[in-house]
Amino acid sequence: MSLKINTNLASLQAQSHMRTVSRDLERDLAQLASGSRFSYPGADAATSAISENLKGQEKGLAAAARNADIASSFVQTAEGSLQEQNNILIRLRELADQGASDTYADQERQFLDLEAAQLREEFDRIALATKFGSEQYRDWE
Repeated sequence: MSLKINTNLASLQAQSHMRTVSRDLERDLAQLASGSRFSYPGADAATSAISENLKGQEKGLAAAARNADIASSFVQTAEGSLQEQNNILIRLRELADQGASDTYADQERQFLDLEAAQLREEFDRIALATKFGSEQYRDWE
């Protein structure tokens, strides 16, 4: 009795091609799903490295933009408090000119002195109370 083993060579080749095509399809679908051409670095190592470098630069520029916004806010805060102090100094000069005039009596000069004292207190309060941001930005104090 003879035993004959048949192989279906065409079927084996078709299965091999099917595995290759399935693997390629899986890789392409992963790239589409991720929204990136590089779903894994092995696909194109050099281009993937360039892409990662550009992503790093993008994040660095975003951080620089945030830092610039914070610096701008800091300057605006300082400018606002200095403007108020400047207004106080102008008023103090006006009061000094009025007090030096001969047209005011002693009681009126006391009122001028009272206002000047309050303005000096406000000037000092602004200098002490002006703060910027939360505790994380207080390194400049």
